[in-house]
Amino acid sequence: LYQPAYLMQAGFQLSFAAVLGMDYLYETLLGVSNRSFAGLVKRWPILDTMPDVLKRAGRATLALLVISIAAQLATAPIIAHAFGRVPALAIWGNLPVIPLAFWVVASTTVACMIMPLWKFGGEAFGTAADFGACLMLDFTKWLADTPGAYADGVKFSLAAIVLFTLALIIIIEWRSSIRRFALPVF
Repeated sequence: LYQPAYLMQAGFQLSFAAVLGMDYLYETLLGVSNRSFAGLVKRWPILDTMPDVLKRAGRATLALLVISIAAQLATAPIIAHAFGRVPALAIWGNLPVIPLAFWVVASTTVACMIMPLWKFGGEAFGTAADFGACLMLDFTKWLADTPGAYADGVKFSLAAIVLFTLALIIIIEWRSSIRRFALPVF
């Protein structure tokens, strides 16, 4: 590790926790949400008659919500410990931000690739990336200034963060490997 002190900084901890949460929790949470949606379809059969385009759009939106929830669950205790507040609207705010971030990265990549060959095209894609980045930043600023965007006064001790993390791991892993060790098979 280049600078071991970075491990204690909130930025590193939040980045690490968000990636870990998305990697570790996403599949499980998506499975739960898909089973919940299947239950809704059984109760309301009209949902099953929707056009395929709407079904795909619904699944994509659900996947964006689930990835946001996974990251939020993983980072919430660290945010509360470091800042004394927890974002309440960030999950919904990620619905437009995630596709915009993809647009910015893709446009920037294309701009960098074609700029040496076609200056006008590179500038056009660069402008599109700049517009997407400005739109994303303006939206997140507006969302942060919205009343109720944060739950203030929330504090977690380091012990509570460790217990929360362990509980989350046990809940997620209970269906697989831990159950094999925790409950002997007769």
